[in-house]
Amino acid sequence: MAINKLTDSRIAAAKPKEKQYSLSDGGGLSLRVRPTGSKTWVYVFHLDGNQRRMGLGSYPAVGLAEARKGRDDARKVRETENPILARKKAKEAARREARGDGPPKTVRQLFEKWQEVELTQRKDLGARTETYFERDVFPVIGDKPLVDVTQADIWAIRDRMRATKRPRRAADADGSRLVNMHLSDLRQMFNFGVSRGYSNVQPTAGIRSRDYGGQDHASDRWLTEPELQQLAKILPASRLSKVSQCAVWLLLATGNRVGESYKARWSEISFEGRTWFIPKENRKGNRLNPAKDHLVCLSDFALGQLRLLEAHTGDSPYLFPNKRDRRTAAPDNSLRRQVADLGASLYTGGQPWTPHDLRRSTATLLLSVGTTQPVADKCIGHYARGDRVASAYFHWGYEDERVQAWEKLGRKLGQIMQTSAAATVPFAPKP
Repeated sequence: MAINKLTDSRIAAAKPKEKQYSLSDGGGLSLRVRPTGSKTWVYVFHLDGNQRRMGLGSYPAVGLAEARKGRDDARKVRETENPILARKKAKEAARREARGDGPPKTVRQLFEKWQEVELTQRKDLGARTETYFERDVFPVIGDKPLVDVTQADIWAIRDRMRATKRPRRAADADGSRLVNMHLSDLRQMFNFGVSRGYSNVQPTAGIRSRDYGGQDHASDRWLTEPELQQLAKILPASRLSKVSQCAVWLLLATGNRVGESYKARWSEISFEGRTWFIPKENRKGNRLNPAKDHLVCLSDFALGQLRLLEAHTGDSPYLFPNKRDRRTAAPDNSLRRQVADLGASLYTGGQPWTPHDLRRSTATLLLSVGTTQPVADKCIGHYARGDRVASAYFHWGYEDERVQAWEKLGRKLGQIMQTSAAATVPFAPKP
């Protein structure tokens, strides 16, 4: 693959468009041009079957030669470890040396300590939170002494976010979810400081999410049966790829999270045993509720969709391979982006939906076909907050009930597709 394809003149001539686009320099390096006109360098690489993106700075602050050096250095590091994590370690080592590794005195220093101890344990190594703090928190209170931080400062951060126009997801059109997520991060950081004895200040105390970011209604979205019938009609004629259409129906037929499905390998599917094994490494978990292996029993409907998918992606180790390198998995957010890009053409009931809304739709469908709440929770591997005591005492797996529930769900989805005149049913649901 050719590298060093860009020139300074081509970069300078790149104008913003209605949608973000990238100019490739080869070797994983590209220049991302946003609708606002800003230009940033990104190094894209694959690690453990997943695509990773590593920011290398903004243009023109970081020139073409410097960006190429950053790419080449990262490629060398990638031979032995994750270059993103290696860069974080190097930064943290430099920060510790600069401050003499004493207790944090400012908000920025507290964040660095929190990042070192806790943030790097997250799946994204804390990249999302670090970006948010660099963009919205540090300009307001980064160098402020911890003892001087007040609630007014926390509200000033919120006002800064509200005043900055940024692209919103369809499911978070008013930005309430994003703002409240960042309030949660601030709360966790200051709690960390208090628990470690670095500070007695907790300026987020008493600030309610509904007052700070607003009521988050996005998590209530689910597709009703008429909406699913409408979806079955519009999908075949839409510009959504056949692979992504299979993904939609498989998410509905299994209740899997998008990330669980997009990291899945064909070796984890047993057509003979009618099962889909999801290893804990691909599942959502946290410190209080560690991820566990999960087994999905496949209905005739789900098996039919997997057979269709196999015809398109069976040559790859992954159910949903990366278009650029079929030896690796597609990014978790690829389906969400495709659905968002198609906009109103995929709306159901006049409303947008996201792939995660399909999981809530599955849970609702399971209840509608007579599945009890405990069995439905087991089917989709759902863990409700506040149930830790119950989960510690009750370990019945409802294996037989789960098989029956998935079969009922599959028949229901088959009926929904059959009642949609424009939908093509690739197999007959089990009578």
